[in-house]
Amino acid sequence: MQTVAIVGTGSLSTELGKLALTAGLSVLLVGPSRSVVTRDSELIRAALGELVSNSSIPASKLDLLLSHLSVSDSYEALIAADVVFDVSTTGPEASAELLRRIDPFLAPDAVVASTTCLACITRLASVISRPDRFVGMHFLQPIGTCQLVEIVRALQTSDAACAIAETLASMLGKTPIAVRNTPGFIVARILALMLNEAFFILGESDVCASDIDEAVRLAFSCPFGPFEFADSVGLDVVLSAVRSLHEDLGDPKYRPAPSLKEMVAAGYIGQRSGRGVYRY
Repeated sequence: MQTVAIVGTGSLSTELGKLALTAGLSVLLVGPSRSVVTRDSELIRAALGELVSNSSIPASKLDLLLSHLSVSDSYEALIAADVVFDVSTTGPEASAELLRRIDPFLAPDAVVASTTCLACITRLASVISRPDRFVGMHFLQPIGTCQLVEIVRALQTSDAACAIAETLASMLGKTPIAVRNTPGFIVARILALMLNEAFFILGESDVCASDIDEAVRLAFSCPFGPFEFADSVGLDVVLSAVRSLHEDLGDPKYRPAPSLKEMVAAGYIGQRSGRGVYRY
């Protein structure tokens, strides 16, 4: 395994690219336009620079790492990749359409990994010509500090593809755990309940957000509270996850909290917008 391609843009693309480069892999960023993927490559360059500044990697190694980073706005470049990540976050239908588009350009033995936790991995596998080479790799946020990667096996996934996914997760410094292909897998299903319930409490009581965050941090030895976490990943992302689980499972306990829906409707989606539960 030498080259990983990341199809899609955003924070997951840049974090995953940084991890792969520091693990000694070559990274290809593929996106809808060269300007977009170039922007992500610059973010990776800056992140690696920070690692040099805090002595996590030697300065002499920076140029070597960056020499293994490339960008393209053409799916034809994917032929060089051993593993291709789909990091799109626009929903199951968009992921399926993306997979159909990239399928003709994949190497015959390439493994395709979806990072979603909101789509059926078996269904996504069915849209490519080699469904046995498809697997789910759900990275938990924040990727830089969370050690877990959920490895999700589709009905069609081969033992070899799962083994490659587990090996890659370990190379990236993560702990792979095999999970069933059920809505939300393990962590997202539990986390969505906690975050949603925190918003119910916020809307129904006089307790302020910072006190709820501190209570959770102290009680469970968490590095962050539910609202700090929600603001970092995006309230719109949290709401999408809760709605998806509510729809897929048909369980009323996943009914979205009114305060969460109201904040998203107002455009208060977290750090990306400058305001979420907190102001930035």
